[in-house]
Amino acid sequence: MKNLNIAGIALLAALLFFSASCEDNLNEEDWNGKELIMGDFSLTVTVDKTDARVGDTVTATVVFKNLSGRDIDAELPHWAAAGGGQSKEDILSAVFIPAGTDIGYIDILFTPPLPRILIESGAVIERRLSAYISEAVNLEIHAGAFFYSANYPSNHYGEQIISKPIRINIQ
Repeated sequence: MKNLNIAGIALLAALLFFSASCEDNLNEEDWNGKELIMGDFSLTVTVDKTDARVGDTVTATVVFKNLSGRDIDAELPHWAAAGGGQSKEDILSAVFIPAGTDIGYIDILFTPPLPRILIESGAVIERRLSAYISEAVNLEIHAGAFFYSANYPSNHYGEQIISKPIRINIQ
């Protein structure tokens, strides 16, 4: 849980950039359970309920798939390493925030070497996050997968795939 909170702060900057640059015809609610495919990777974010009441618990599941047909020798991102991350699951980040919140960005640098992981061909990596609803404030779940890879053929060193936010209406 600690890793998700630290990761969530760094994730927001990337999410804000992606949300501003992604053009699609789906609204926020339509992203619940939809598989987003970007190149050789996919990400699916599912929440168990998009309408909740104070006292409920909402659970999100984030699933990343390596569709590339090859193993990816990767390093965890700085914010995951700074939070003690050591496993494949630590490439996934998710955070519940009040709807419409702009938290901003905190740059977390971790002195290399960054923890190395292997994302096997066909790997399916999953992480769950729950939020207890304590007040009647609408929420959004933001989630993504982030890693560095020198052996993956791309135009840059870092890889990311980010879901559009999913809104949870609180009554």
